[in-house]
Amino acid sequence: MASSSVHVRNTDLTRQQLLTAAADLLLAGGVNRLTLDAVAARAGVSKGGLLHHYASKDALLLGLADRLVQRFRDDLQVWLDRETPGTPGRWARAYVHATFAPGQDAHDEAVFLALAGAVAAQPTLNAHLRTLMTFVDEDSLQDGLPPARATALRLACDGLWLSDLAGLPPIRDAHRADLYAQLLAWTQP
Repeated sequence: MASSSVHVRNTDLTRQQLLTAAADLLLAGGVNRLTLDAVAARAGVSKGGLLHHYASKDALLLGLADRLVQRFRDDLQVWLDRETPGTPGRWARAYVHATFAPGQDAHDEAVFLALAGAVAAQPTLNAHLRTLMTFVDEDSLQDGLPPARATALRLACDGLWLSDLAGLPPIRDAHRADLYAQLLAWTQP
């Protein structure tokens, strides 16, 4: 039994090394620089070892998308855990807090932006990411707020996040703080 748990940990570690290598290469040169040979070399894994975990470049990109979405869900859960279960607007408040929280992982945001280019060009990856993110719409609409308000809150947060991610002109700190407070106020039933 102990060797089985060691194998699982080693498998998870190898997958994380491969995804980290893929993310680094994606940031360094975009999706075109991301080759299976380059990822394997950067991760210190044989190409056969890489193919054991990710059978293709698309599978590797899907794995990277999965990891980014899971990290986002983990961050969101931290905020949800601070809210009283069953309180209307709980999910929306957590989403607003997660959007405005200082110290979000800039590396993950940069990887997501680089991955967005691949998403636009690859229908399979685009469909997979849409499926992964379905929970955002579903959870926001089951939060006890009027559906239009829940959707507006989610889209405001998404727009701010995408604006920051794309490097559009930043919102001044005072205005950002006011926006944060206003969005939180709208989460109240």
